[in-house]
Amino acid sequence: MQHIKLNILKDKSWLFATLIMSILIFLGTSCEEEFYEKQPPGEVTEDVLANRDGAERLLAGAYAALNGSPNSCYGSMWAGTDTRLYGSIAADDANTGSAKGDHPEMWIFEQYEALPSNQAIESKWDQNYDGISRANKALEIINKASDEIPDDQVTEMKAEARFIRGWLHYSLKIVFDYIPYITRNLENPVDDMPYTEEQMEKPSKVPNMTSDNEKIDVWPLIEGDLRYAMNNLPEEQDQVGRIDKYAAEAVLARAHLMQADYDAAEPLINDIINNSGAELVEHFYWNYDIAHNNNKESIFEIQSAASPTGGTNANSFCTAMGLLPQGLGGWGHYKISLHAVNAFKVNEEGLPEENWDENFFKNSYGIPSNVEFIPSDHPVDPRLDWTVGRRGIPFLDWGVHPGAAWVRSPDFGGVFHSKKHMFYDEQTGKNRPSAMWGGLSTQNYRKYRLGHVYLWKAEVETRKGNLSEATEYVNKLRRRADNHVVMGKCNTYTFTGEDPDVNGDEPAANYHIDTYDDFSSKEEAWRAIRTETLLETAGFGLRFFDLRRWDKAGVLDMEEELNNYIEKDSQWRPLLKGTTFNEEDRYFPIPLDPIENQPDVIKQSPAYK
Repeated sequence: MQHIKLNILKDKSWLFATLIMSILIFLGTSCEEEFYEKQPPGEVTEDVLANRDGAERLLAGAYAALNGSPNSCYGSMWAGTDTRLYGSIAADDANTGSAKGDHPEMWIFEQYEALPSNQAIESKWDQNYDGISRANKALEIINKASDEIPDDQVTEMKAEARFIRGWLHYSLKIVFDYIPYITRNLENPVDDMPYTEEQMEKPSKVPNMTSDNEKIDVWPLIEGDLRYAMNNLPEEQDQVGRIDKYAAEAVLARAHLMQADYDAAEPLINDIINNSGAELVEHFYWNYDIAHNNNKESIFEIQSAASPTGGTNANSFCTAMGLLPQGLGGWGHYKISLHAVNAFKVNEEGLPEENWDENFFKNSYGIPSNVEFIPSDHPVDPRLDWTVGRRGIPFLDWGVHPGAAWVRSPDFGGVFHSKKHMFYDEQTGKNRPSAMWGGLSTQNYRKYRLGHVYLWKAEVETRKGNLSEATEYVNKLRRRADNHVVMGKCNTYTFTGEDPDVNGDEPAANYHIDTYDDFSSKEEAWRAIRTETLLETAGFGLRFFDLRRWDKAGVLDMEEELNNYIEKDSQWRPLLKGTTFNEEDRYFPIPLDPIENQPDVIKQSPAYK
């Protein structure tokens, strides 16, 4: 069974939604009173929209905002809802990549010195609230057109709009913490809203703090919208791309986990596992490649689509040429950290090394391509080479990665390219364009899949002391990881432009993976679950938020984890030298524009004053 596969761009209805969300200003040029009652030529008014077709078009426009409406490869990492900038670059599993002079608004996050005026922060706030505005407008028109829409469809459309509103507020909450919840008094998620009716009617008056500068708890509001969606959406949609019950349930479960509320998350997690029909796909990498979009493991998947002319929508996942290795014509943005690569080392039993973060995996830092480098023969988890591109290993179908010749400024951005965000050479010019600026992705973004839910289930069972069950859910993923390895053993150790000697019938590296025996303690279980989560999700924009919620749950110290990473990886990347992660770095500053434009309404987070 397939779930939430966002494909709202099939009929271009999003173009209409973008148009009708514009604010048109009437300029009076006539002294005739009736002029003010005339409809300006070409304007789309609410009278035209207040019908079933108009409601559908506005809802389509709201769906388009699920991506965060990025308009470039870079915007996808900071304004989109995949949160790679805030969730991975600011964590320990990814680097900005490229070179120091290229988009400093991103690499400053690695040093935890982003300012309120940072372009990325401003874009994240603006784009997500733009989407929230679209969702509220859709709710308004759905209500006005309700007489000509069947009651069950009205409820379902409201549930879709409220999911989008809840999802975008969730995406803002985990980044900024102190946020206003904008409803325009439409379908409020709780009866006792923390704002006055006057404030809710006018979004610019909705504060992000109390008059005493205390936090306004918007978690119940996020949960209210998501719960309404979960309770009023079908288990499966007829039209590919529309939100279903299990997509809403997964996001609601994640919202509870972000608060370390495992009791609230548990029944949602169990329902997804037992009733959604989702199954693990046979191969780990099928969750990341274009050919296996919308697979049976997907629960909440945001679509990208190619038009008949070859163009694409601005999907937040963005496998644009900007992320392709420089040696292949790209700009080399976004790389996986050495720290994350270390986690894929295994011992003789095929299990993660107990202190994997203490010793560095053999790497090609500082070694030119024409100088001999023999890749490590240390046993590794097969997921390593479906997660990163590294020297001496085939890079999908582009050829063997030669190391430095493909890497832009390795001592700054790192040497491990992200494979999860890449596309096959054979797909270039077919389902995706190859030009840099036109190269937005046709690869879908699987925000949450069954693999994530299994890991959440393992956490739930560990907290309850059911260690055998926790072990089994981790082992399900490890068994799957053993099904598919990168083939192509490279016997060439210097790269001078000649074709390397590759044995396509032999595995590319020493792959070894096995399952755990039953965990013997909660401490062992938590260590295994945390590592398994990194192995499954490295570079996917979740790590920073996982560290923060695990800290809240009392299973690790976030400051200790990130400062340990900084200390070790700074030996290879000077950018990190002198960097320290502190308590106030757990969230990011409120952007300057709303603070200046909404004085005494939007205030800066206490940590940044």
